[in-house]
Amino acid sequence: MFAVLAAASELTGGLLTAAGLFGPVGPALIVLVMIVAAGTIHIKNGFFSQENGFELNAVYIATALAAAFGGAGPLSLNAALGRSRYFTEGVDASTIAAGIAIGFVSLSLRRATGVSPSH
Repeated sequence: MFAVLAAASELTGGLLTAAGLFGPVGPALIVLVMIVAAGTIHIKNGFFSQENGFELNAVYIATALAAAFGGAGPLSLNAALGRSRYFTEGVDASTIAAGIAIGFVSLSLRRATGVSPSH
């Protein structure tokens, strides 16, 4: 179940971010998945990617945050559909906060149920 949810979240987050649709929802999904990936597989290996650490996850999280708070831009689907006005700083922050919270809840549920990574 977790693998399917992670794959769907990562795919959906990437597509929404690339299209500039629904503001911070795509980046929030990316942040959520990266928190879970870092917490289940990479954190025990330290920071650096060359040792399978969480460095790349941190880069993806930082990039997603920049995309969320930087806005989708004038060539996005949000702009074309006239939806950019709905995504204020408060909405962006709340959406990203929800993604972070859900990521940590998911991480704690994985640990509570004894789900171990496949790697």
